[in-house]
Amino acid sequence: MARSALELITPKLRRGGVLLIDNTEYRPDIYRDAFEYIDDPANGLLTRTLPFRGGLEMIVKA
Repeated sequence: MARSALELITPKLRRGGVLLIDNTEYRPDIYRDAFEYIDDPANGLLTRTLPFRGGLEMIVKA
């Protein structure tokens, strides 16, 4: 199984590091794997959809 970009990038982020994903307002299927990873508490990420047209997901490493 191929690893997602988030799985490769997140371990390299420092605490407080930020990632952005565009067009996430309704969590479309193309982001299903990403949101499963983001929503897993074991990965230490916090997320918020920012109010830009289409949604902009801001992910912070806790």
